[in-house]
Amino acid sequence: MDILDYTLFKIKTIQVNVREAIVIASAFILIFLLLYGLKFVFRSKARRKKVDYSANYQSIFLLVSYVAWIFFMSIILSYIGLDLSLLIASSAALFVGIGLGLQQTFNDFVSGIIILLEGTIKVGDVVEIDNTVVQVVEIKLRTSRVVNRGDITVIVPNHKFISDSVINWTYNDKKARFSVTVGVDYSSDVRLVEKILYEIADLHDSLIADEVHKHYVRFTDFGDSYFVFELFFHTDNTFRVERTKSDLRFMMLEAFQKNGIKIPFPQRDIHVYKTDAGKNDDSFKTNN
Repeated sequence: MDILDYTLFKIKTIQVNVREAIVIASAFILIFLLLYGLKFVFRSKARRKKVDYSANYQSIFLLVSYVAWIFFMSIILSYIGLDLSLLIASSAALFVGIGLGLQQTFNDFVSGIIILLEGTIKVGDVVEIDNTVVQVVEIKLRTSRVVNRGDITVIVPNHKFISDSVINWTYNDKKARFSVTVGVDYSSDVRLVEKILYEIADLHDSLIADEVHKHYVRFTDFGDSYFVFELFFHTDNTFRVERTKSDLRFMMLEAFQKNGIKIPFPQRDIHVYKTDAGKNDDSFKTNN
């Protein structure tokens, strides 16, 4: 008997001999090498275009990998003599039971496929979900891994990105617009305040200023005891923008102190008036 026809194992009507085992092993290696080669091509393309592989090609590679392995396993099962249609038909009731028990898990899988196909959320995007700003680190078929501004890793079920409202700060452009608000005393020279805020924006390294992304100062309102100004700026440091805002506030405070511009704070003045003795009059007046 030819050694290639030697039966390695047999399960009812299904048997696998040495020849079939070699074919299956060779097919596994071939699929692995093809996917490895595809990943190498994607990485090379990302380097040529000077873009991030994780953000631009990883989702496509994952989707292709899932489809390739599912297709490969279907062919292998058919090759060893397993009737897939019979298997599916006989397991229909089991699938229904599993589907009811794992409905949410199945929903996460479908959501993962939708995310990979649509590309509305990619690795590296800064998104806001459940009022929390996070950066997407990894997208898998069932869950995604994100990091919040406290550098804590959070595992998010994929259905959250599909069923909930999600703000993607970097969807259209990696450069997002933010603002810092400041109040100055009513005795301040508003044009000088405007000039100082523009100078501060020009000095900060993380702020972007070009033909499309220009920072500007808005005289927002007249407050109870101060003028309200707002400095609008663009930055590609979206995830760490709170650090940038803190830097700007430090710079504002130093520049205002240097130029004699006061930032008012809540206070209460009490004025005492002397009245004629015996008269029932208001002796104290309070101004906020």
